[in-house]
Amino acid sequence: MAALVVALSLWALLGVVSGGSGNFLAPAANSSKVLPGRPVDAVETLRLQASTHLVEGACSRGFGSEYRVVRDDACIRDQDLPGCRADGVSTACRYCGRPRSGQGVTYPACPSTVVNLPLYHLARNSSWWGMGVFMEAKIGDPAEDAQYVTLLLDSGSSALGVIGRATEGLPGALPQCSVGEFHSYFGRSRCAIGAYDLNESKSGELWPRPGSKYCSLVTNVSEELQICMVQMCYAGGCDPEVGSGFTAIAIRDTLSLGPYSSTVPVNAIINMTGPFQEPPSSGIMGLGTKRLNCGNFSDPESCYPGAMEEILMSQGLENRLGFCLGRPPVPSGSDSASGYIQYGKPGILSLGGSDLRLLNGSMLYTNITGDGFFSLALKGVGVNGVLASDNATAFRVTIVDTGNPSGLTLPSSELVKLSEVADSRECETDSDCFVNLQLKGLCLNVLGLLACDSGSSRCNVTEDDVSFSVNEDMVVLGYSLLKDLYLELDREEEVIGFAARSERPCSTPCSAILTEATCSFTEGCQWSDSRCTGGMSQGSRSHGSKVTAENECFLVKV
Repeated sequence: MAALVVALSLWALLGVVSGGSGNFLAPAANSSKVLPGRPVDAVETLRLQASTHLVEGACSRGFGSEYRVVRDDACIRDQDLPGCRADGVSTACRYCGRPRSGQGVTYPACPSTVVNLPLYHLARNSSWWGMGVFMEAKIGDPAEDAQYVTLLLDSGSSALGVIGRATEGLPGALPQCSVGEFHSYFGRSRCAIGAYDLNESKSGELWPRPGSKYCSLVTNVSEELQICMVQMCYAGGCDPEVGSGFTAIAIRDTLSLGPYSSTVPVNAIINMTGPFQEPPSSGIMGLGTKRLNCGNFSDPESCYPGAMEEILMSQGLENRLGFCLGRPPVPSGSDSASGYIQYGKPGILSLGGSDLRLLNGSMLYTNITGDGFFSLALKGVGVNGVLASDNATAFRVTIVDTGNPSGLTLPSSELVKLSEVADSRECETDSDCFVNLQLKGLCLNVLGLLACDSGSSRCNVTEDDVSFSVNEDMVVLGYSLLKDLYLELDREEEVIGFAARSERPCSTPCSAILTEATCSFTEGCQWSDSRCTGGMSQGSRSHGSKVTAENECFLVKV
């Protein structure tokens, strides 16, 4: 039946089948010249004579993984130095390493540049749904014809799926937001900004083709035309009663994120199941690896990189993403009754690494334990330094999922244990109640998942932020847990990094913001002459959760 619905929907969408500037670059910490302690011949500058612009990643491709791009600021002071580019920067390949806490790397970190893009918060359309972030992007080429979309960031999947205006009449699809609705606590939960229609794209093309190992579902559009489709199911499967998902036409098109563009796999959604669309976003960007993107999941050779992985590779960027997530905006003061939100507090997505200015202290790392998901080894959970459970069986699979609205999802048996320990802890305010998660190599001490009951002066689990898992061996660390930490997802080293947040706001240039709705929602920015103007946005300052050594997690075991 699903295939029949898909086929009937294709005719309206396949009309084309046949046929701002801104300083996005944010220097990471320690951006001075690096000369590691190696023999002279090993650290001799190796310039790529064939290129006037050395792209990040070209060193490792040309000379091996131990080489990184080094930018020498001396050129800015003296542009007559040999090898200086016209923009006053010398770029070369040098031998260096990246320090890892506890791993004894000898060589200092190479200077690097990350690209910071603003993140906006989903609408809270019920007690806990809507906890998450989305980013702005454009799809299509040439640039003047690209279509604006907003994409929920989901580290628990790998596909890029976008909804078009042609699908707005389907169950679950949302109409477009006005600027006023985007500022409304209630209105923004019933609409979306941005859309992608395949029949309006000048650069979209069907991919993969039927018969390709990358094609998972073939649909007959006519006697002469077959196309590949994609069916994606999320938590709870594609059962509309308990799960969500979509059916889409599989294509490739040009994706633009900030200053970067590349042709990537795109799923043009034509049908949805369950509450898939998270307002006010118009799609989803999966951040997982290609093992979640397959024509046949039993055949690794049929898997292909998702859109985020492809755009990082195409630009020579390391497969590393940094996140300053922050908290969703709510009406306050005199605006509480009307539900009007004047400004949100955007977060940041850093492409190619972490913006170390946003960290308080060192980043601590734990190994990724799974092939496709960002999974890790959880060893114990507790409250205020008191261990509640170290049940290895219940923690067999633990996933970091930025697209999961709940902060901590535990098997029901372990949730009961956590609640019992919380209820034994005395408190005066919510800040006296924190959840401990002991991971291999570090400990997370997270505020915001527990509340202090004013009557009993005891810590309580909050239903909005801690929930039970449908699987008795799976734990999910979601958005509410991560929002006051700094997170790094690093596929180069196969690690996940956590750090406490600094007090520095997660700000980006106003020129990085793409529409009037998001620009007017950002303090410090103004929409003028069809572009976002101003200096820097007033971004999220949320912090409070801590990251400590693994052996500092629990002082008491009950």
